[in-house]
Amino acid sequence: KSRDEEEIGVFMHENLLDIVSGFLSDKETNVDLNALTKGEFILVNKTSDDFHIAKLTSEHFQNAKNGLQILTIDNYKYGIYPINDYSGAFIGVGVIQYDISHYLDQGAEMKAEMIKVGIVSVIVLLVLVVAIVYWLIISRLKKALHFTEAISDGDLTIDLKNRSHDEIGELLNHMISMRDSLKRIVRNITQSSSIIANASTQMKASSHEIAQGASEQASSTDEVSHSIDLMTTGIEQNTENAKLTETLAKQASVGIKEGNEATQNSVRSMRDIADKIHIINEIAHQTNILALNAAVEAARAGEHGKGFAVVAEEVRNLAKRSAEAATDIEEKSKLGLEISQKAGQQLSLIVPDVEKTAVLIQEISSSSVGMNDHSHQVHNAIHELNKVTQHYAASSQEMSTTAEELSSQANKLKEAVGFFTIDEEYDDYNYDNSEDIMAKIWNKNDLSEEEAELMEF
Repeated sequence: KSRDEEEIGVFMHENLLDIVSGFLSDKETNVDLNALTKGEFILVNKTSDDFHIAKLTSEHFQNAKNGLQILTIDNYKYGIYPINDYSGAFIGVGVIQYDISHYLDQGAEMKAEMIKVGIVSVIVLLVLVVAIVYWLIISRLKKALHFTEAISDGDLTIDLKNRSHDEIGELLNHMISMRDSLKRIVRNITQSSSIIANASTQMKASSHEIAQGASEQASSTDEVSHSIDLMTTGIEQNTENAKLTETLAKQASVGIKEGNEATQNSVRSMRDIADKIHIINEIAHQTNILALNAAVEAARAGEHGKGFAVVAEEVRNLAKRSAEAATDIEEKSKLGLEISQKAGQQLSLIVPDVEKTAVLIQEISSSSVGMNDHSHQVHNAIHELNKVTQHYAASSQEMSTTAEELSSQANKLKEAVGFFTIDEEYDDYNYDNSEDIMAKIWNKNDLSEEEAELMEF
């Protein structure tokens, strides 16, 4: 035993118990050989009663056959080693017990001190980490928060400095790019809304002028259509009158021929017939003249057609007088049987004129029919033109309403983007060039790069 904390015990194998008993019988020992055994091993000696092996097992001793075994149990550290005789045969084990409670107490104190130092170190480290994190992250995040709050309030003039290239730096760079993109978008929307508002105002004025012109044209077309309707009605009436006159003329021609045959034997009555024949001749002469005038008026009817009705009416009256005279002639011819030959000769002179008059009236009737067809065609064309004009006027009015609504929406859009504040270089943009831009829209080759970019937007 070299230290107070050290105790030693010797265990011999049970096969050597007799030898050990004889060897120890003449010597003092504090070991009861029958009291303390560990499996095959018996404690034969120990340095003091402070030697404690209660928690050692026979397995620990068996393992010691192969070499030194180091164990720590509670406050003791044990070293179990094999004991060999002079021949090297295994005869027992030796156990060294070392009290390490003092060291354990010192270790506990050191552990507590180390824990305290560790806690303080951790706190200091956390403070440093928080400071570094605040400087590296929180402060820049506050800048980003202030930046986004300004943008959310519509201020796009706010600036943000960033020189780092870490993740937060990339975030700040993207936020700066977002601000620049918003600037371009706001500028383009403002420019576009101004252009659209001005263009829609111009379109509204133009469409209003077009609608007014279309309305005037529609009114004029209505008047023309009404005039054409009146002219068509007059031509139809003239056509009917001409046909009636033609019929009467044919009937007069037939009557005259019959009267010529009847008056062959009416000599006595031919004096009266002569007067009637004079009237008939005068009527035929006037009818011829009026027929010529009617032909002239019919030629003019394609433009106006107003005088034709008067001429046709006069022809109708003259034909009526001719019919009445022919009737009188027929009655008088019955009394003029004696002078019928002379009357027949006179009537023979009248018949060609009457037939000629009938032919002329027939031609007038044919022309009137043609004029009637053409007037219907003109009437239909004017009616279609009137429908197109009315539709055109309605479309122009709708376009004017649409342009007004477009202008209103453009102004609302301009007011909406007015929430954002951008740099003065953008605010000073000249919006008065919208008319030039609208004129260039139809030819994109004339647009500048900025205007082309705006149009693409």
